[in-house]
Amino acid sequence: MRVVNPFIEHKETTLFHEETFQLIELSSDKVLESTFSSTSNSKFWIRMKNNYPIFYEIARRFFSLSFRHISL
Repeated sequence: MRVVNPFIEHKETTLFHEETFQLIELSSDKVLESTFSSTSNSKFWIRMKNNYPIFYEIARRFFSLSFRHISL
């Protein structure tokens, strides 16, 4: 699942065009990949909330977390 790690290749996706474009952009960013590797999933996706709101919402639902309780 891309939410778990958007930086590895996944064969099956059911994304719309805009989501696919954003995923390519996100997964190509080496700085974000480094950030992802050095922080927890929840903190990473909180940081991505404004730039990648679609994936933030997917992550929020996937992890069943109330991200607002996590301090950055």
